[in-house]
Amino acid sequence: MTRFHFYLFVLSFCFASHLQAQNSDSLASRKDFGSPSYLDLSVGLGANHAMLGTKAVVGYNGSGLLLALGTYKGFTTTSIGLQLCYKSFFVSYAKADYSYYEIESPNFYQEGILSGNVFLAGLKGSFRGKEKFFMQLGFGVANGGERKTQNGAKKDGSYVMLDFGLGYRFGSGTLSPYGAF
Repeated sequence: MTRFHFYLFVLSFCFASHLQAQNSDSLASRKDFGSPSYLDLSVGLGANHAMLGTKAVVGYNGSGLLLALGTYKGFTTTSIGLQLCYKSFFVSYAKADYSYYEIESPNFYQEGILSGNVFLAGLKGSFRGKEKFFMQLGFGVANGGERKTQNGAKKDGSYVMLDFGLGYRFGSGTLSPYGAF
């Protein structure tokens, strides 16, 4: 992760935290706003979902600790990081498994999973009439992975990432601050 990506993430996190704190009183006073969600659970594919798996965000209304467990071609994959969500927009940073590689030569065969820094931003929205169910789509970059080769480890380049998931938000009320599809 470059300094630019780090500063961009910190700036986005601070801005969204400020907006969320500023609007928390007005959102809580709305009659159609129920209890907040403290757990969002989704299944999907992409780096935030550990390639192909489940993702849990533990925190206030989709913001908090991001944990994912998945699988890909027989490998167990993981993702751990932070996610910040404001209404229908989210940003996340995670140390995640994000790609599969395979190296084959006459005297050498190696396969594995690339792990590194993943920064994603995207949209998350509820379905009309089913506010507890949501869909999310993220787009971002990943870097920092190493491939093990016959001559040692080789740094890998940056990748463009997509992440898609369908999920359920746990809480006792409907969560109108999320966008609707």
